[in-house]
Amino acid sequence: MNYEYIVYLMALLSVILILISNNNFIENKILIILGLAFIYVLLFIFICMPIVNKVNTVEISKIRGVFSIKGKITVGLLTFGIVFIVILCIVAYVSIEAALGFNTNINITEHLVVKYKKIYLTICIFGYLVFGLTLLALRYVESKIIIPIQILFNSVEEFGRNKHYDKKKQEEIKEEFALIKTGDEIEELAIAFEKMMCQIQSYVKNLSTVTEKIQKESTELSVAKNIQSAILPKAFEAFPERKDFNIVARMNPAKEIGGDFYDFFLIDEDKLAFVIADVSGKGVPAALFMMISKTIIKNLLKSSSDIEDVVEKVNNELSENNDTFMFVTSFLGIVDLKTGIMTYVNAGHNPPLIKRNNDKFNYMNVKNNCILAIMPQAKFEKQELQLEEGDILFAYTDGVTEAMDINGDLYGAGKLRDVLNEKCTQSKDIYEIIPLIEESIDEYCIGEDQTDDVTILIFQYIG
Repeated sequence: MNYEYIVYLMALLSVILILISNNNFIENKILIILGLAFIYVLLFIFICMPIVNKVNTVEISKIRGVFSIKGKITVGLLTFGIVFIVILCIVAYVSIEAALGFNTNINITEHLVVKYKKIYLTICIFGYLVFGLTLLALRYVESKIIIPIQILFNSVEEFGRNKHYDKKKQEEIKEEFALIKTGDEIEELAIAFEKMMCQIQSYVKNLSTVTEKIQKESTELSVAKNIQSAILPKAFEAFPERKDFNIVARMNPAKEIGGDFYDFFLIDEDKLAFVIADVSGKGVPAALFMMISKTIIKNLLKSSSDIEDVVEKVNNELSENNDTFMFVTSFLGIVDLKTGIMTYVNAGHNPPLIKRNNDKFNYMNVKNNCILAIMPQAKFEKQELQLEEGDILFAYTDGVTEAMDINGDLYGAGKLRDVLNEKCTQSKDIYEIIPLIEESIDEYCIGEDQTDDVTILIFQYIG
């Protein structure tokens, strides 16, 4: 406490002035009183308005308009000590001097004068003893309360600004906390804060690791989404040069990547193959199984136009080593663009709707074969349908009909058919149908998140 040296110096000057007065080195008593008053005023000013620099450690900072703990205790104790001494000295000095000098009518012996001066000197010494004890109390309070609290405050403040301490900084803080040996709640608080600091750093480190992992997974999912989008055929105007048919499709995954898929391609100039499918599950596993299924189906359809044989081979390949028991529902078709005959196989999929020219949408009467990838060597039965000019086929996945509202009610196959007939029968452009259906689903599901992939494929035969 460097400010003590100034306090001690001023106190010493006060004692010297009192001794000078007692030994009559200066006869002017008023000068002695003024000197003492000046010293006490300097003491009070120094305590209340401390000099803040690198040497003086007194720092009465203001937090929300009030003095710090150190400032309060310092000002309180030293002010008490000085005020007590000043009052004691003034009362004693004035009383004795009044008795000795101010009343000239009183006959006072030399022995009595010496006795009065000894009493006065004893009172002064007692006063400065009180002042010294006050300084010792201040030192004790500072070492046991103020300094530990300052260490805690500085550490908490710095930790709040920067939670990412390296090991060196942690050791420095531990060394500072080791200096707090108060043996009371303050020491317990320091120990508790040190533990809390370590726990928070551990949590922050784990959180950073988890965040990095999530960001990495998000990036990987974004890449997977782009890959998935790239392997699906162009959704609009896929064959702008062809005037004998139109086909359009769209997939809206429930997550970043989905398990639904569609595909369409020309086997030759006169035959168009298409497929819409729904893989069990969602997310990355479903997306991987979806890409495998799509690749196998496309390769086999390009090598053979016997759709029944193709579906059986697809089922056998997907069933092989299928330890996760994933499966695929699918509707596959091949259209002879010259004759309009569509040959198709329904493998456990939702039945499509068909709109005959100048008629309404109705569900097709399809045979429900086994789903793919579950039963090896399963047999599938194909069907045929004669398409006429203007006929429209609407195929979809169960994400459409199983969309739910806030009450948990399904959108349903009946509502899908009604919406198609109400909003889409007059549309001559099949590219307008998908946005109308998606809008209807969104309106129905207000307040509910999408829980399943929504995929739609529409084919129009022009002939």
